[in-house]
Amino acid sequence: MRPLSLSTRRLALALLLAGTAAGAVSGGPALAAPARNEARCELRVERAGGGVALTALAHADAPVSGRYALRVSGAGTDIRQGGSFSAAPGRPATLGTVSLGSRQLAARAALDLTVDGRTLTCRSGAAGGL
Repeated sequence: MRPLSLSTRRLALALLLAGTAAGAVSGGPALAAPARNEARCELRVERAGGGVALTALAHADAPVSGRYALRVSGAGTDIRQGGSFSAAPGRPATLGTVSLGSRQLAARAALDLTVDGRTLTCRSGAAGGL
């Protein structure tokens, strides 16, 4: 097994800190759930080549529909996506995927899910980037 590069170790540390700061639960570094556990948002960050791939997901314990807003910003990056979504148990909705190069690892991401008038927010990158 090859040793991890310094940038990979920094990314792992940033994800750990961001997940801890966001009060994440098991299942991902940036996960949020409402009181009734109807829907959860997730920002999944995975290493891809020299950068990362960020995937926005909506999970549900019961069938839900709503709207989402994904924002990724920082280091010359300003991405905004949004629209409607539906998710059900065992069928998470993939809301968007963003690929970022190594220069953009300091970016921050936020995902808002609005279901039945309530908004859930997941954040990634609060402590030094993605």
